[in-house]
Amino acid sequence: MEYKHYSTKSKISFTGKLSLWLIFILLSFYNTGISQDDCGTELEGSTFVCPSEISVYQATRGIAGSTLNWAVWGGGVITSLTNDNTTATVQWGNNSGGPFRLVLTESDGTCLTTIEMLVVVENTNITLVCNDQVNVPLDQDCRALITPDMVLEAPLYEDDSYQITLADENFNPIIGAYVTSDHVGKLVNVTVEHLCSGASCCSKIRVQYNYAPGLSCRDDVIEVGCTANNKPENPLVGFPLPLNSTIISLGNLSYQVTVPGQCGASFHLRYADEVEEMDCGSPYKYLITRTWYATNGAGRVTTCSEQIGMLWGTFSPANFSPHYDGLTQ
Repeated sequence: MEYKHYSTKSKISFTGKLSLWLIFILLSFYNTGISQDDCGTELEGSTFVCPSEISVYQATRGIAGSTLNWAVWGGGVITSLTNDNTTATVQWGNNSGGPFRLVLTESDGTCLTTIEMLVVVENTNITLVCNDQVNVPLDQDCRALITPDMVLEAPLYEDDSYQITLADENFNPIIGAYVTSDHVGKLVNVTVEHLCSGASCCSKIRVQYNYAPGLSCRDDVIEVGCTANNKPENPLVGFPLPLNSTIISLGNLSYQVTVPGQCGASFHLRYADEVEEMDCGSPYKYLITRTWYATNGAGRVTTCSEQIGMLWGTFSPANFSPHYDGLTQ
């Protein structure tokens, strides 16, 4: 795991209780009455390493020309420092254990920063256990990053301590650690390997699109003639879906739908109508409340409602001849 520490104002960073030596340093500055500000030091490097690994740690001074001092407390030794003391090379021991402390101190007489990085030397005698199958949803960008902690049961170390390998249902390699919309509804083979020990295990993931389908019902009343077709196939009525959606009728007021921009995933769409007969004061003879239900493969449901107004029929007055009675004026 790559670690990066940014020091903060008026604070010496540490994990756990202050050790006696750090208390002594703080008391020394207190007794002399010297106020030491934070230098703004940064430290980067690996916090999980393999036995005998050679690791490089990089410091960034907060104050130009300041003094940098390094120390390792257990587990390894510093084998070299660059001339400006900003880069330390550490040879870690043969035995697993830790956490061990890598300590960096920056000072220039006006500021003091001490950073402790905790480093674990990983065990090489471990057994990995993978879950049999994991369901993985795609995100809104139609992809998902497969990480070791998704697959492993009770992993001992951070994700960077493992390597993920993916393959499709036919064991053809998938480049990288991402699955996409191409894998929706399919099983993907996963192998996880612990880098320090070489131990590995296998699992399968089923890729899903779990975001609820989006529907967009109209706010205004959809008006159609009293004898017109009020079904959604009528373009004047329509479906609560984006343009260019693929709609396949399944009968019984239900459809199979694929919407552009939703990772190519299809969902089930149906509707139910409530019909109210209106009185003469209403512009509509019937008012239909149509409720839509969209259900994706993961069982997530979206609903929306809209209204369809069936207009009264219009009557044209009869046109009679002015002499309809057969009498002349």
